[in-house]
Amino acid sequence: MYHLISYTLKDYIQSYRFFPPFVVLLLCIIIQYGSSTSHVMESYAVTLIYMFFVSSWICYTLFGSENTIQKQITLVHCKNNTSLYYASKILSAWLLCMVIGVFVVTYPIIFNTFHEQVTLYALTVALLSHFCIALIAISCTIFFTSTLLNKMSYGIGGILFVAVLSLAQGALFEQFSFYVYVSWIIPPSYTLMDVVMHAGDTSMVKFSITLLLSFIYCVLFIVVYLSVMKRKIL
Repeated sequence: MYHLISYTLKDYIQSYRFFPPFVVLLLCIIIQYGSSTSHVMESYAVTLIYMFFVSSWICYTLFGSENTIQKQITLVHCKNNTSLYYASKILSAWLLCMVIGVFVVTYPIIFNTFHEQVTLYALTVALLSHFCIALIAISCTIFFTSTLLNKMSYGIGGILFVAVLSLAQGALFEQFSFYVYVSWIIPPSYTLMDVVMHAGDTSMVKFSITLLLSFIYCVLFIVVYLSVMKRKIL
C-alpha cells in the first residue's frame, strides 16, 4: 500500500493537476487574511469551506490522472485488486489534503494575522476539523469521478450540488421542513462548521463525537464505493 500511495502521489504531482486548486486556495487565504483583525475560530470555519471545495477538486483530478493503459498496468501490479487500487487513491487524496490542511491552519499563525491568542485547544480543533472535512469531501466526490461518470459536466455538477446541500444545511432546515427526514444522507459539513464556529462554547467531548460520526459517515460511503467498483467491469 505504501508504494502504491507513493506512486499515486508522485504521478499526480508530476502531472501538475495539483497546482490549480492549490493556487486558488492560496489566493483565497491571502485575501481572507489580508486584514489583521481576523477572529480565530470564525476564520477557521470559513477556511473549512475552502477545504471542502479544494479537496473535492483534488480528489476529482487525482482519480482521472491515469490514462487507460497506465491504469491497467497499475492494476496488474495490484494483482487486479480493485479495492486496493481505489483505496490507495482515496488515501493519497486525503494525505495530500491533510498537508494542505496543515498549511491552511498554520498560515495565519505564522503571519500573525489573528488579534487573539491561538490556544492549543483551538489549534487541535482547527487541524482535526480540516482533516475531517477533507475526508467528507473526498468520500462524496469519489461517486462523481470518471470511474463512475463518463461526462465531466455530470461529475462537476454533481459535486457542486452535493457541496451546496452539505454546506447550506442550516438554511435548508429553516426553509424546508421535510429536509430533516433526508438530512441523514447529506454530508455533515455544516454540523462540523457549526461546532468549529462555536468551539469556545463546545466541549471536547461534543467535538469528538462530531468527528467520530463524520468519520463513520465517510467510512460507510467509501465502503459502498469500493463495493460498487469491485463489481464494475473495468
